[in-house]
Amino acid sequence: MASVPPEKLVATYNRGMITGHELVLRLIEAATQYPPEEILPLVPEELVAELKQRGTNPPDRPEAVRTVQAGCYAGPHDPQAWERKEREDRAAYYEGVWRWHEFWAEQR
Repeated sequence: MASVPPEKLVATYNRGMITGHELVLRLIEAATQYPPEEILPLVPEELVAELKQRGTNPPDRPEAVRTVQAGCYAGPHDPQAWERKEREDRAAYYEGVWRWHEFWAEQR
């Protein structure tokens, strides 16, 4: 999964195009491709606590990750593609949040 660079995610948040909650979720996923120690200096101060809370309490398996899918479709709906995307999103969050977990554990 190609992730948006953390700098672009933060810039998008700073322009008001995504919420802080969405930024935190995307930065967790970005940790699959970028080290948390490089991401953290970019994180707005008001969001560090949420990022840390999620990273200190990761789910025990990818299936435990809750995702929300929304979209508009023109044409036929493909349930298998929808389910595949959901599995990919869960796996990315799971991998990223565990990288944050390891990062926070090393900071103690």
